[in-house]
Amino acid sequence: MLKQELIQNIEVFFTKNYLQVKVIAAGFEESAAYAFYVYKAGNSEAIAKSAYKKFDTYQLEILEPGEYRVKVFMKNTKTGQVITQTSERIQKTNIVEY
Repeated sequence: MLKQELIQNIEVFFTKNYLQVKVIAAGFEESAAYAFYVYKAGNSEAIAKSAYKKFDTYQLEILEPGEYRVKVFMKNTKTGQVITQTSERIQKTNIVEY
């Protein structure tokens, strides 16, 4: 019986000016490659796209405040099957000290 390949969760958070993404997946992790597209609210085009890599984490420096979301592509490198999932939205706020 084939295991069901799926993205269980996408953790998205900011550490200083870096958007951090961690994919929690099940199924074919050992033969998986991940690509990440980052979208800013109001833009239909991704502001950043990564190539497929073996790592289930991604980091992108973001300086502009706004609302962001990440679309994850998880590819089985043996079969070519691709599944996608989009994260919850996350707000980036710049705090200015006077």
